[in-house]
Amino acid sequence: MTYATEAARLDDAVLGVIQTWRESGESLPDAEFAGLALDIFAHQRRYNEPYARYCAACGIGQGSLPDSWTAIPPVPAAAYKEAILCTFDARLAELVFETSGTTRGIDGKHYMETRTLYDAALLAGFERLMLAGSQRHLRYLLLVPNPVVQPHSSLGYMMREAARAFGDGAERWYLDSEKLDVTSFLADGATLALAGAPVFVAGTAFALAEILSAARERGISSIPLPHGSLVMETGGFKGRSRVIGREDFYRDLMAFFSLPDNRIVAEYGMTELTSQYYDDVTALTAGGTVRERIKIAPPWLRPLVVDAAGNARGRRCGRLARPRRLGEPVVMRSGRHGGSWCACRRRNRSAGPRGRGCVARLLSRRRGARGGSACLLARAGFWRPSAMLASAGATRIFRSACARRLRSKSVRDIACRSSSMHSIASSVP
Repeated sequence: MTYATEAARLDDAVLGVIQTWRESGESLPDAEFAGLALDIFAHQRRYNEPYARYCAACGIGQGSLPDSWTAIPPVPAAAYKEAILCTFDARLAELVFETSGTTRGIDGKHYMETRTLYDAALLAGFERLMLAGSQRHLRYLLLVPNPVVQPHSSLGYMMREAARAFGDGAERWYLDSEKLDVTSFLADGATLALAGAPVFVAGTAFALAEILSAARERGISSIPLPHGSLVMETGGFKGRSRVIGREDFYRDLMAFFSLPDNRIVAEYGMTELTSQYYDDVTALTAGGTVRERIKIAPPWLRPLVVDAAGNARGRRCGRLARPRRLGEPVVMRSGRHGGSWCACRRRNRSAGPRGRGCVARLLSRRRGARGGSACLLARAGFWRPSAMLASAGATRIFRSACARRLRSKSVRDIACRSSSMHSIASSVP
């Protein structure tokens, strides 16, 4: 089977999973997930040469292939900064997203041969988990990077596509590189509030905090958004010294925008992940407030807690819970142990057995993406084989990191760097 034929077959299989779930909400059976994950892994190992060498260093070869998706070697997020992880020639990538450069000031790059799977995945997740029955054609006010100015921002790209698909066609952008246009946002928000037009506000936590602070300085106590409006908070305190109490922050957002608790929704996604988690705000108390903010994900994305050596700690774990303070690690709830795992090198107080650097594996097979494990999107849209584009840095990471069984400094840094779930991650959309 040729590369193109195999890639097309896997793309169609993943796209089918996405479309089925988007249209019917039908989940992905465990056996089907496992089978597709292993097919994607085989494709990545065959065509992604740096990843193949990494697997070999981990003892994975043709005669010792994993028999479960949980045994697929996870790739450190830092590898994106030191290697070109593709199954195709990266120069032919349709999309190139850059990861944060807060780690040693180096930007990692995520290459996608085609945008088809990524677009399908982000729109399906956004529609079913973020909008979740909310009305369409809202006015989108965007406090995230403008893709016209920052074309390699995956967050900016995601919100542009979501606004085009579900907005009223008149979205506004207020973040130009590092400059936030507070004045225009406050003016537009007030105008729309008076007009009674529901809006969708999407912003990083830092940008939303700046809006609240600037409004207070100007004596503006609130902009009561019309019924049906939504606010999406995307995190974003990485590299910032400021830490905010989540409860106080959300309480301030609710008061400022005059919205109930379940209309403030947090989204979490890494550039390396290519899929998004969203707050499950359907579990409400009698008073209409969210009982506990737990992250839910589309069916092709399944988290797995592993230790610093990349070994699974028990069974696949279930849900991600929000930290108490923005700027702290996300917590993974584990039904098996009854406690919670912190997504960094320390354990949450109520946690079960100690984890030495929790990571989420995403079945990955994207064509321009990185090495793969737990998120099904990693195939076609994310990692296609590229000619031997691995640099010396790539060889170093993939050989030495695994030789030390992922106990290297770079892996430790990845497992717990900054605000949310920096982990060993890969994914499929």
